[in-house]
Amino acid sequence: YGVPRKQQTERLETQSDDRFVDCVRSDLDAYRRTDTWPASDVDLKLSLANDNTAITTSNLAAGLNSIGDLVIVADPGLGKTSALFQIADACVREGGALPLFVSLPDWALQQDPLLTYLLKRSAFQNISLNQLREAIQSTSSVLLLDGWNELDALGRRRARRQLATLQSELPELGLI
Repeated sequence: YGVPRKQQTERLETQSDDRFVDCVRSDLDAYRRTDTWPASDVDLKLSLANDNTAITTSNLAAGLNSIGDLVIVADPGLGKTSALFQIADACVREGGALPLFVSLPDWALQQDPLLTYLLKRSAFQNISLNQLREAIQSTSSVLLLDGWNELDALGRRRARRQLATLQSELPELGLI
């Protein structure tokens, strides 16, 4: 379901933004090379709570600026991770929100804050925390949080606390 957020219209168009898009592409490609990535990719359709209308992940990605935060709910194995990657691909392909993918179970194994965890991945090795924060503040950006259901109680509490802090410091940052 979507929670309205202030309208953001800035797009990833500057040369500096292109660097972040390249980082995101590289990061998504690295995830695709893992053993856990599905061998086939079916174009998924989602429906919003209280609405039976099917919406494609591309349409959802295009509307992220007006939807705000979003929660995807489904049983294990029904495509939540695939949906997140399809949304991220559509954002990159169509110049929409800057998608930042976070595997919460992997993050929970470390003590780093969410954004620091992101920057430790090889795709983001030349990006500083300040540069990432500036990119989030100047463009429409979204954290794609995968695996919430795989976190234990301590991991969920830690994630909630960090997400609340990020939302207060970076209100432009969307969450899925």
